[in-house]
Amino acid sequence: NWAKTGTCKYGEKCHYIHTPTHSLVSTSSRISVDVDEVLVGVKKTRKSLCLEVGVDVSGSMSGGPMRAICELLPDLYHTILEDTDLYGCFTFGSDVKSLHRPSVKRKVDIKRNVTNLQNNSGGLTALWDGIEHGMSAIQDSHKYRLENSHQGGEFMNTLLIITD
Repeated sequence: NWAKTGTCKYGEKCHYIHTPTHSLVSTSSRISVDVDEVLVGVKKTRKSLCLEVGVDVSGSMSGGPMRAICELLPDLYHTILEDTDLYGCFTFGSDVKSLHRPSVKRKVDIKRNVTNLQNNSGGLTALWDGIEHGMSAIQDSHKYRLENSHQGGEFMNTLLIITD
């Protein structure tokens, strides 16, 4: 909502500090996301978006960083994605766990994603395995869309990795 209107729909209940450049900064940690940077390609052409998000759930992300991600992820989901966009999410710690492959936004339960993030925490950081998984998920989604004429038109494929 902030990116579209300049005001936050949560008002005083919002957990973020909004800046003029649409950055979201969690009040419970020092994690920030530059929404403008994520939106720049989408706004120029507004192709449909296929967003695959990989979240580091290793031991170093426990506590404040994980709480911040669990606050930021729903806001990114609601701010960036249109109803016909695709959204996928996975975690990586000692290994990679897919929460779900890219699916149409309306079919995704973002609250369940947040719960699963918290349940999958711990371990080391398999960053490159996570990147490989995310790229593969986007590629598989692209192949499926081509083979089944699903969601006609081009998609802007985006892999967002959240880590410390």
